[in-house]
This record gives sequence, C-alpha cells and structure tokens, in this order.
Amino acid sequence: MTYYFPAIIKKTAAGYNVRYVDLQDCFGEGGTLDEALDEAREAGVNYILTELETDMDLPTRTLLMDVETADGEEKTDLALVMPRDEQYDSFG
Repeated sequence: MTYYFPAIIKKTAAGYNVRYVDLQDCFGEGGTLDEALDEAREAGVNYILTELETDMDLPTRTLLMDVETADGEEKTDLALVMPRDEQYDSFG
C-alpha cells in the first residue's frame, strides 16, 4: 500500500529540511535534497507503521493545493510505500 502526504521543503545552511504537514514531528534532514527526501520517506513510513500498530488512527491528509508555504519553501506530495509484510496485508 502507498500513502501520500504533503511535505514542505526548505533549504537550510546545512542542506535541506523536509517536514510533513500532517504527520506531527515527522521530518527528514540531509546535506542534499535527495538525502533529506530519503530520510523523510523513511520517517514517514515508520510513523505510519507505528500508527497502524497502535490504533490505526492516521491523520487526515491535507490536499497539496491547500498547503501554504513561506518564502524559500516549496511543497510536494511524498509517496510512502509500505513494506510488504503478512502483518499488514489486511490493510492493502
């Protein structure tokens, strides 16, 4: 199963920061944009797996067109591809 959540990308002095709009305290950082996106995707998958294991109460997804950004930020939808595992087959 694949989930899509909007994220905000910001260039920093150390590289890049990618934070999810809907996943509280879930983000990725890296020296390059690819590193930050990879870390954000991994954090997002772990966030969703944790939610599915505890109470299956995933946050409502904000539409990308409704996400507001500040100067120097851009927005994107990140695809979070869940691992294939018998435990999660009933979810997708």
